[in-house]
Amino acid sequence: MVRKYFGTDGIRGRANSVIVPELALRIGQAAGLTFRRGDHRHRVLIGKDTRLSGYMIETALVAGFTSVGMDVFQTGPMPTPAVAMLTRSMRCDLGVMISASHNAYDDNGIKLFGPDGYKLSDAVEHKIEALIDSDLTKVLANSPDLGRAKRIDGVHDRYIEFAKRTLPRALSLDGLRVVVDCANGAAYQVVPEALWELGADVVPIGVEPDGFNINRDCGSTEPAALWLALVADPGSAKSPIISAAIDPLRRLDSDAGKWTRRSTTPGSRLQRKKERIIQTRAVNRLFDAMSWTTSRWSARCGSTPTIRAACFEPPTNCSACSARSARTRKAPKGTAAKCCACSRARKSSSIV
Repeated sequence: MVRKYFGTDGIRGRANSVIVPELALRIGQAAGLTFRRGDHRHRVLIGKDTRLSGYMIETALVAGFTSVGMDVFQTGPMPTPAVAMLTRSMRCDLGVMISASHNAYDDNGIKLFGPDGYKLSDAVEHKIEALIDSDLTKVLANSPDLGRAKRIDGVHDRYIEFAKRTLPRALSLDGLRVVVDCANGAAYQVVPEALWELGADVVPIGVEPDGFNINRDCGSTEPAALWLALVADPGSAKSPIISAAIDPLRRLDSDAGKWTRRSTTPGSRLQRKKERIIQTRAVNRLFDAMSWTTSRWSARCGSTPTIRAACFEPPTNCSACSARSARTRKAPKGTAAKCCACSRARKSSSIV
C-alpha cells in the first residue's frame, strides 16, 4: 500500500507548508484513537527539538490528543531517544517526538513511539493514515472525558541517570577534556551535564539555540566546528581531548588509543594510554546509552543510531603552511603532518 503521510522516519516536511497545524491536529486525534485501549486514563508524552515551528506543532498535537481523551505530558526540548525511553519508563500509551533530525530549521517532523518505546509497525502506521483522512467527529471524547495537558520537570535528570547507570559505578572521566558539539539541538542540555557529572572537563559548543540555528555550521553534518573549537581551546595542547558530534543518525568513527599523552617515563606513558582508551570507550558507551532506540529504527536507517567520540591529538603546526591545525591521527612514519587545507582530505573525521 502506498503511504500518503508516513515516510521511513515518521511524518516530515516543510513547517507550516507540509506540516501545518491542521495536519498535526488530525495526527494527534488519529494516533490517540489508535492507542486508546481499555478504560484507564491514557497518556502521551511529547518531546521536541529547538526548532521555532515546534511550538506550533506541539500545540496542535496537544489539542488533537486531548480531544480524544488522552492526557498529555510535555517535556520541552529532549533528544529523540529520550522520548522513546521515557515513554516506556513513565508507562505512557504513546510517545511523540517533534523533530527533523539534522535538517535545517524550516523543516520539521512528527515521530511516534509505541508504549514499549519502539517505533510503530507498518500496519499501525497504515491504520493511523486511514484515520487521518476519515471523519472523526463522531468518535471524539465527550466533554467530561477530555484530556489534560501539563509540562513535566525532572525528566532530563531521569534520562541522564539512565545513561550513567550503563557505566561502572567507579568510572570517572576526571582529567579528560571533552569538546562536544550539540548542534543547537535537543541534546544541548543533557549531554554536557551528563559528561560534567562524570567528572569530565566539558567544552560545549552548539548550546545556544534560538529556534533558527539548529544544525547551522555545526553538528555531525559540519564537523569542522569541532576542529575550530579544538584550535580555539587554550588548554587543548596540554590535556587529552575527546570530541563528539551529536546526531542520532550519524557518527564519528572512534579512534581510541591513537592519542598518547607525553610522559617522561615509558611506564607512565603506557598507563596513561590505557586510561585514555578506557575513558574514550566509556564516553562512547555513555553516548550509545543516550542514543537508545529500536531495532526497527536500525533496520530502516541502515545503521544503529548512536553518538560517537573520536580521540584527538593536540594541535600541531602544518609543515606546509605553518597553520595551527588539530589532527586526529598521527602522520605516517617519515612524513610531515599537514593541515586539512594542505592535505585536501579529512580522512580521520569520516562519517557513516
